[in-house]
Amino acid sequence: MKENLFSRYILLGFFVLFLVLTPITATVAGPSEQEKIYISSAVGYLKTQNDNGMKVATTMNDLNTGASTLDDVHEAIKKARFVTNAGWNGDYLRNGKLIVPPNFQKIDKKIHETHNLREKAYDEYLKYWKDGKTYHIESGSKIFKKSELVAQEVTKELTKIIQAMNKDK
Repeated sequence: MKENLFSRYILLGFFVLFLVLTPITATVAGPSEQEKIYISSAVGYLKTQNDNGMKVATTMNDLNTGASTLDDVHEAIKKARFVTNAGWNGDYLRNGKLIVPPNFQKIDKKIHETHNLREKAYDEYLKYWKDGKTYHIESGSKIFKKSELVAQEVTKELTKIIQAMNKDK
C-alpha cells in the first residue's frame, strides 16, 4: 500500500514536470539544448522506472486478493527489470551519448543511485525464486522503497531547477 502511495507521488511529480517543461520547450529563451536533452532523458527514464515499479507493486499487492500468482509476480519483476534497463540505456544514457550539464551533476548521481537501488531490489526479489526464502521479498521491498525515496528527491530537485529556468526566461 505504501509503495502505491510512493509511486503515486512520483507520478504526480512527473505530471508537474510535464506541465513545467511544456512552456520551456515552446520558447526560445530558457535552458540550453543540452539541458533540454538532459531533462528529457531524466524524466523519460524516471517515468519508465516508476511505471514498471508500479506494475510490480500492483502485481504483488494483487497476491492478497488472488488476482495474481507468484508466477505473475516473478514475470512482472523480470519484465520490469528488462524494460527499466532498456530505459536506462536508451532513455537516460542515450546509449552512451548523454552529456550531463554541470548544473545537473548532483541529480545525475541520484538518478544513478535510484537505478542501482532498483536493480538491487529486483535482484533480491528474484532470489526468492531460487531458494524460496521469504526474507528476499522483505529485503527487496526495503531496497525498493529506498529507490522510490531517492526518485522522489530527484523529482523535487528537477522541478526546482526547471522552475528556476522558467523564472530566468
